[in-house]
Amino acid sequence: MDRLLRAGDQFVTVQKLQDDVWNDTHVEKNTVQRTVCNVRRKFHKAGFVGVTLDGTQRDKYRLVYPRE
Repeated sequence: MDRLLRAGDQFVTVQKLQDDVWNDTHVEKNTVQRTVCNVRRKFHKAGFVGVTLDGTQRDKYRLVYPRE
């Protein structure tokens, strides 16, 4: 999450997330996708209205949340 928070409104590539989050451990792209799905579900379950991970750009994600 920290990586996506630091990116602000910018999309972060799956490759960058793999490098930053999993460091030297090789993970498949579908591992990132499953993690994103789990995080979205947890946001919803926790009642975070308007908070999600936007994946509208191919192989990229960004954190979307209400700003004051």
